[in-house]
Amino acid sequence: MCGDSLPIVDLHDHVSLCANGLSRDAVTRVQLIELLHARERGETNFTLIDIREEYELFHGYIPGAINSPLSAFEPGALTGEVILYCQAGIRSRFLLDELAAQGFSGVKHYAGGYIDWVGGAQ
Repeated sequence: MCGDSLPIVDLHDHVSLCANGLSRDAVTRVQLIELLHARERGETNFTLIDIREEYELFHGYIPGAINSPLSAFEPGALTGEVILYCQAGIRSRFLLDELAAQGFSGVKHYAGGYIDWVGGAQ
């Protein structure tokens, strides 16, 4: 539970219930959609990186993302603005914290992950 929020009763509730606690380095589904549209229009440039393992990709992926599994992630290859995502936002948050500790900036993560992405499409 996040603070005084109601109990989680649905798989997707964790994102909305904890939304007030999102840090500045977290991106919501709505923000990611806006950023992807802005990138298509040439108004912004960032790399969307799916850090799930290859066997997880059979479920699908967010269009425009590249896959760089956490188990083989090479932070030295990061350039420019980056948004990380995984299945539920846990691994991407972990990697974001690790990268910040190593001095990387310009990196954010999609807090809801792929679960939130497909859940919001329904």
